[in-house]
Amino acid sequence: MDHETNKPAIRRICADFVEDEATDIEMMEVTMGIHRIRGKADRDAKLIYVAFMALKRVTSEYQSITGKRYPTADELIQWMSQPAWPEPEHPTGLSGITPE
Repeated sequence: MDHETNKPAIRRICADFVEDEATDIEMMEVTMGIHRIRGKADRDAKLIYVAFMALKRVTSEYQSITGKRYPTADELIQWMSQPAWPEPEHPTGLSGITPE
């Protein structure tokens, strides 16, 4: 009996999203054109691949900014929940000048 020693690692991910999160996912699929891919499994695989690549990038950015090598999921969630840029104090972004 031959045993294959070069089998690729396989990791199956399953998740259920409801209500607003499900709608957000559908909107993202349309935005990225994933909705045009035939087959639900292929669409899901592409979506997860994009999400994984984004997570790798965010984790790397967090590590470089904070110096923390192994952030927890909760730390990343809290950090990603912060606005990217602080809101300006004034609508024009210039202090002392108000819009007319």
